[in-house]
Amino acid sequence: MHLRFLILLLATFHAIGLDAQLLWKVIKGNDEKPSYLFGTIHIVPEKQFVVWPAVDSAFHASSKLVMEMDLEMSASEMLQAAKQMSLPESKTLEAYIPKEKFERIRTYCIDSLAWKKRKFNRYSRMKPFFFSSLVLSAQLGKVKGYEQYFSSQAKRKKIPVLGLETLQQQMEALDAISIEEQAVALDESIFSGRAEYDNMLKVYLNRDLETLGKQMAENDEMIDGFSAELLTKRNKNWVPLLQKWMSENSIFVAVGAGHLPGENGLISLLRKEGYRVEPVY
Repeated sequence: MHLRFLILLLATFHAIGLDAQLLWKVIKGNDEKPSYLFGTIHIVPEKQFVVWPAVDSAFHASSKLVMEMDLEMSASEMLQAAKQMSLPESKTLEAYIPKEKFERIRTYCIDSLAWKKRKFNRYSRMKPFFFSSLVLSAQLGKVKGYEQYFSSQAKRKKIPVLGLETLQQQMEALDAISIEEQAVALDESIFSGRAEYDNMLKVYLNRDLETLGKQMAENDEMIDGFSAELLTKRNKNWVPLLQKWMSENSIFVAVGAGHLPGENGLISLLRKEGYRVEPVY
């Protein structure tokens, strides 16, 4: 698996052929109150995290928040998530990557990231995708996320939070990428992934989805099955829910920016259903 594809999963966005816009207005017919669609990136270094005024205004003009998944989980759901993030049969990453690469990763995590051996041993039981996410978070230091921000704002505003899918559905989508495929890029993602992420973050913060799309088109070797499971299939499942909720209220939809563009992106799919989807910011 190409490194950029793994970074794409960690950042959870992918863009092709759009103007520099992250916030879109969605209107059906002559409706006076629009809904909004905002593309997020799931983790951002705290010092670089920004909520643009136009985005904040759109959120406060809406009566419901919609995200990929409601972050409020029960203890049993959290336990189930932990199980699904873990490698099967109590294996560790050493079972999926060459020994020398495993030792290189282990040394880096303990010496450079200051992980305790016990912490590394615990994390090494996680699937490569989730292990890489933990390493990237450690490399970035203090981070913030748009989902957490909007979730906390929704509580303050006392508006409902709706999830487009369950935790189980999200895990099943990620499991479309085999552990073996995830493991192929693990070493490269840990030692080169920060630079790739920084580049993508810069483009994201410039709201330049067109440039990001060109970068991805030039460098990614996307496997259609993965793209279909992670983006296309989920987008098509989400559209009927969005139609229902938009017919009832003005909603603010915050999902990974990868779900917005392209022929099978939410923007195109909603337009096919008769909505006007217009760039705002």
